[in-house]
Amino acid sequence: MDAPNDWHECSRSSTETSDAATLGAMTVTAGSSLTKAYFDALEQALRGMELCGEALVAAPRSHLDLRPAARSLEVAATRLLDAYDGRAEVGAALDEAAAACDGAERELARCAASDEGLAPAVEWAKKASGWLRAAFDGASRASLTVAASREIIASRDVTGVHAVGRATLSPSYSVVDPLPPVAAPEPPPDAALPVGERLALVRQRADERRASAVLRRATAAEKRERERLARKLDVDPPVPGFVPGRHRAISDSDLVRDRARECFEDIAAMGTMRLPLLGDPWRTSSTFDQRMLIAIDALAALGPRAISHLERFVVDAPAKDPSRAFAIAMTLGSIEGRDALAAMERSLRFLGVDVVETVQKAAEALSLVAHPELVALLRRWLVDPEPGMRALAVEVLARRGELTNEEIERALRDDDARVIERALIPAAMMKHPDLASRAEELANETNEGVTNALAWALVLGEVPFAMTRLGEWLGSAREESALLPIALAGELDDVRRLFEVANKRPKKPRLFALGWSGIGDAIPLLIRVLRDSKDDELHLTAAFALDRITGARLTDESFVPPENLDVPDPDEPDDPMTGLPLALDRRIGDPRDLPAEGSPDRMTLPTVDPARWEAWLAARSEPFAPERRYRRGRLYTPTVSLEEFDREPLVPHERRLLERELVLKTGQSLPLDSHSFLSVQEAQIAAWTEPAHRASSQPGVFGRARRR
Repeated sequence: MDAPNDWHECSRSSTETSDAATLGAMTVTAGSSLTKAYFDALEQALRGMELCGEALVAAPRSHLDLRPAARSLEVAATRLLDAYDGRAEVGAALDEAAAACDGAERELARCAASDEGLAPAVEWAKKASGWLRAAFDGASRASLTVAASREIIASRDVTGVHAVGRATLSPSYSVVDPLPPVAAPEPPPDAALPVGERLALVRQRADERRASAVLRRATAAEKRERERLARKLDVDPPVPGFVPGRHRAISDSDLVRDRARECFEDIAAMGTMRLPLLGDPWRTSSTFDQRMLIAIDALAALGPRAISHLERFVVDAPAKDPSRAFAIAMTLGSIEGRDALAAMERSLRFLGVDVVETVQKAAEALSLVAHPELVALLRRWLVDPEPGMRALAVEVLARRGELTNEEIERALRDDDARVIERALIPAAMMKHPDLASRAEELANETNEGVTNALAWALVLGEVPFAMTRLGEWLGSAREESALLPIALAGELDDVRRLFEVANKRPKKPRLFALGWSGIGDAIPLLIRVLRDSKDDELHLTAAFALDRITGARLTDESFVPPENLDVPDPDEPDDPMTGLPLALDRRIGDPRDLPAEGSPDRMTLPTVDPARWEAWLAARSEPFAPERRYRRGRLYTPTVSLEEFDREPLVPHERRLLERELVLKTGQSLPLDSHSFLSVQEAQIAAWTEPAHRASSQPGVFGRARRR
């Protein structure tokens, strides 16, 4: 049977570049008929089932019972993944999957007769069944050798991939229970009956209703008593000082689940804490990385029961927390099997890939894991109907160095700004031939993310007249996007224009960029800002810029105000009596119960005292030349950038700027990812040493090197 025309047909072309060895954790025996087309058919069928399941979960509550269709879909997906990962005989598993899929289609068709909104789900189930039969025809003579479980080996510097012998991670489509049937109203007593008989009939019906209510209450009370007795244990009298009944034995399953939850939440926390904060040396993140790797190893060592709970830790969480996107991607990306990736994908879609923070956390994790089938899955996401999945795939493939020219070209022509934004800088790094023409088309783009990425792409990709275009942005709504690219890549005249706008009206983004430009002329301006401005935040920005240029290390113990989170206020409810908005104190209770604003943090920061800066400059034997470029008190060379990346306690945004500065100043595009594991960053820094040294023959000059 040929596979039907599919909603996702274009995914065939997107996976042509994937190697057959990455299509599964198993190996195909000699004489097998399994091919790439077989795995593609399974992928199409699995996606059809997922779309069908999503439609069932999203269906509103009605009198239709969707639970049988959901259970059939779960069986079909489980048996499909059994065949994919080789946990069962391929032909039998696919046959059972197709039969279960047909059963889901029949149930859905029956329900769709009453609800037309279920028609797409019927079509998806039908197409999934067709792809399953196409795979069955291609696998009728095939056999698989499954990769056996391996001993759990502790991860050291980077994450590994654990092979754990287990059952397939089955999806769970939680559909709502149907509405109870509406009881038919009792017919009124026959008017032809004598009055006495009619009254007796009414009393009889009333007695029956009262008896039914008494029975329901008694049944509920009996159930509560059984539950109470089940919780009560016959234990010895407690030791003095301990509460009786509080310390109860728990089952092995509950123990494993609780330990798995602790490990999972530890991974989520480490995903946030591993990125250095202001003033923290970046190498201290290895402590958090090691703790995260230990938690992943512990989850694998806890075995199949622990792994089976991971998806529920995301779905059953009280809020859709982006940190759980990191944890689920990091954990299941370290467990062998296509079913692990399927559970991870379901979790990400549940969390919502239209949320920027979720995509960011998932991308950080997926760029670190070593799952052998991940790249093939990412390439299928490149043509996913959901823009968030396409954007996530572009970012992760670029960070892993797997994005091809053809994939970049397709992403640059995408109709969603999020995808274009994430494709621009990889296109510049690879000097994609389509970048210049696409930059022309995006010249008037108003999306902030695209504008920021475009500004960097113009200078990193050596697009003609890049500085002229960015110079036109100064003083406009897009100025902030152009400031740092001009500061790092501009010639002396370009940086002077940046200096002029900052001198005319000092603002935080302008002063921050001026510090990165390193021009000696900026020092008097920055000291004047410290002396004349009344804005404390502007003072601190100027002090950091001075420290970056001079390397004076003039510091003070300062208090940093608590973080001010920009959380939108909830809608004002109306008073049902007056129709007017309720007062805030009536909604939240006693004003004395309001949360405190938080305590300031004490940190060592560059001094904002202009007299100390002037005294230090007066004592310096060699003045700063107005038209030379400085960094940390030295005439700038790319070697200084590499040393700053290696030794300075910088936040991730600053280290990312140093990555781009090295590309601009050396003409090389070697990988240097500040989010990687410590050992990987150490190796990348060592690889950059020779190119940075070779490009450091002209200290203190502006401009950029030609890309090689």
